[in-house]
Amino acid sequence: MINQRSFTIFGYGIMGAAMAHHLFSQGHHVTIIPSPYDIKDDIPANFSNNENTSAQKPILVLATNTSGLDWALNHIKQHYQSNQHDLLILTKGLICRKNKIITCSELIQDMFEFKSVSCISGPCIANEMLQNEPTAVNLSSTNANVARQLANDLSTLHYRVHPNIDVIGSEWCSALKNIYALIITATSAFAFNTQENFNAALFHAIHQELSHLSRYVGGDASTAFSLSGLGDIWVTCRKGRNGQFGHHWGSGQFAPSYIKSKLFANTTIEGYQLARNIHHVWLTQTQYSQFFYISSVIQAIANDRPFTSLYKIMERQLMLAT
Repeated sequence: MINQRSFTIFGYGIMGAAMAHHLFSQGHHVTIIPSPYDIKDDIPANFSNNENTSAQKPILVLATNTSGLDWALNHIKQHYQSNQHDLLILTKGLICRKNKIITCSELIQDMFEFKSVSCISGPCIANEMLQNEPTAVNLSSTNANVARQLANDLSTLHYRVHPNIDVIGSEWCSALKNIYALIITATSAFAFNTQENFNAALFHAIHQELSHLSRYVGGDASTAFSLSGLGDIWVTCRKGRNGQFGHHWGSGQFAPSYIKSKLFANTTIEGYQLARNIHHVWLTQTQYSQFFYISSVIQAIANDRPFTSLYKIMERQLMLAT
């Protein structure tokens, strides 16, 4: 039986909205704190921005993108005692701080002392979730008991939540899958119907690399083959914006910045943006050079190169490695 809980969600973008409606439909109390980027008139009256007056401390939910993260954390700092709350992170991405690349949870745990920090990752198209299409995700937490309880409280017949404790691995896989999706879909478009053997070998090599990377940053290697890695890469390539961007990159001779400005001017392409945000740290610190494929993509995007030259580098690497 699901316990009735209280959730305060920061941000009412597409994923925040999907989670809010899902929680409300299960009988949970939901409060929305809109970000400066949200249109307040879009928020249903059911999601009052007044806190629940019960004694139960709400679970705080970060649902902004990384651009709104500082706003949400400042709001929490001003209005909440973090050590009295559990935190659930829907935000996906990596952050550069003091010449280091860290996850959202690492940044937050340096700033606050929450009772627990959890994050949801895995393949979830928000519109499908809203329409009660079958969806399965991972929920990782710093507290195994919280992971199990939250997974139980959030799960329904159409939305299955699988608990684990690999927060770091899940966050890294969830963020980097957007960059890996660029390379997979670009390669498929570039060699369409001519080199499927190569595409399959590259798909395997990428997941092997992601498993090594997950272990290197302190996560579990197997997370790369879980819903947070393999599953999320699949749906991003099939339906995500990053997959669409990669297809255009591989189909022509255009530089990434041209594709972004002409075809996706008003759309966030997480993999493209992440590569641009972290390249100055990733490409100058030698420990990341061991991860050939993602380093090559980050370098190509940082240098604004068409996909042709990158394909030749990957083809040579893959053939030498096998």
